[in-house]
Amino acid sequence: LGQHAVMRRIATGSPVTRDPLDLWGQFMFLGEGLLQQSTYWSFRARYAVLQEKRIGRRTIQVPVAFRYLDELEQIVSQHSHRVLKEACLDLPEKVYVWREVEMTDAQRRMYEEMRRRSITMLQEGGEEVMSATIAMTQIMRMQQILCGHFRDDDTGTITAIPNNRVQALLDLAEESPDASTIVWCAYRADVAAVAAALCDAHGPGSVVEYHGGTSPADRSAAVAAFQEGRARFFVSTQATGGRGITLTRATLVVYYSNDHDLEHRIQSEDRAHRIGQTRHVTYADL
Repeated sequence: LGQHAVMRRIATGSPVTRDPLDLWGQFMFLGEGLLQQSTYWSFRARYAVLQEKRIGRRTIQVPVAFRYLDELEQIVSQHSHRVLKEACLDLPEKVYVWREVEMTDAQRRMYEEMRRRSITMLQEGGEEVMSATIAMTQIMRMQQILCGHFRDDDTGTITAIPNNRVQALLDLAEESPDASTIVWCAYRADVAAVAAALCDAHGPGSVVEYHGGTSPADRSAAVAAFQEGRARFFVSTQATGGRGITLTRATLVVYYSNDHDLEHRIQSEDRAHRIGQTRHVTYADL
């Protein structure tokens, strides 16, 4: 696409959120050869320390560390300009708080069972049995249990688990009765549970939802209702609502559940902390 553009620019607050290899695709858009490597593979070989990993019957090379980063930073600086938010915006500081939530007996039983299953897999066959994909799946399932639901991979059925997390969210809302509030969730099931609880406590008109199943028209309506003060709660997945929208009416942002993408966290925080925000924003992690 970039080859057809007369002028090419990238404007982003988070160019590198996973590792330095994130830069390749962006600089290929801007112009070939800017990173002084002809292919992604030569770029990776230059700046990544690679290690062979066996996954099933396949052997692949994966980055385990990075090198020559001063050199890479120098190259990038020739084609970029960095301005920090505090240098151009007069925004109040972010305030971070944590709220500990106890597991219920049902959660603790399921969580421990999942943890023991993971340990058993490692003990039986070593690291090769626990591939990265399996490990991430186990972590995701354990997180789902903590959030109060469990998804059966065979049937797709989502089962609710008794939990204290919803009540912790309601308590936060009660402690700040006048605060317009964003609730970020990692899973659609979390959005549904949170929206239902908030509707019961504060009335259906107080809540708008924003996720992958929300139509473009309903997304625009949800943002407008929140920004205009007609809805007090904006409940969304970080993956869908975490970029490109302005939610500066919020003074309380609750992370009901996080995903494993740093960009989603950075970007979602700044939906409320951007041009137009004049008040302190509190970020509460459950």
